[in-house]
Amino acid sequence: MFKDVPKLSLFHKPTLLEKLEKLSEELGVEVYVKRDDAIEFAMGGNKVRKLEFIVGEALAMGCDTLVTVGAIHSNHARTTAAAAKKAGLNAHLILWPRNYEVKGNLLLDMLYDAEITFVESREEALEKLNAVAKELRRKGAKPYVIPLDGAIPTGILGYVEAAFEIVRQLGELNIKPKYVVHASGSGGTQAGLVLGLKLAGVNAKVIGIDIMGKLNYLKK
Repeated sequence: MFKDVPKLSLFHKPTLLEKLEKLSEELGVEVYVKRDDAIEFAMGGNKVRKLEFIVGEALAMGCDTLVTVGAIHSNHARTTAAAAKKAGLNAHLILWPRNYEVKGNLLLDMLYDAEITFVESREEALEKLNAVAKELRRKGAKPYVIPLDGAIPTGILGYVEAAFEIVRQLGELNIKPKYVVHASGSGGTQAGLVLGLKLAGVNAKVIGIDIMGKLNYLKK
């Protein structure tokens, strides 16, 4: 269903679907885990699925710079910088807070040659996003703006595709899932799973576990 959708392939599919034998025995139900944590590209986990479609769209639009926001050691920001490097694009990251040590993800951002603007807070970073993009355009660049964690319609396609993977893998085991449980932050992964399972004709309930204390935001 995605053959006509711009996409940059970043990892091998499908990821492993692994049965948790001991937990299944203890709970009395069959529990499987979709091993997107083992996605090989830049240790990016679920961020990589979203970026395949986001970067694909950026390339199709002729953009030359990916602009996004994140905390100082954001996995999304790091994976965006890595994907930009692979695609031959520039990356501009807006990170908070200003006080930092050059280590961990921040060090990797720098090794990926990302340009970085440091701000004080999440709120300031979100306010700065469009201003940075506007300044890049003034300088002749063509930026593609990625909101926090890639939670945009293009990004959720990554988990629409993942939902179809899950259905196929469980189908090979003659299993119909009742629940799909996952961590939910900005809501992009959850939206993709809900849409993907619906399109696949599967009635499994998607349960997102709020990790950011923004339950009302996710419910919207």
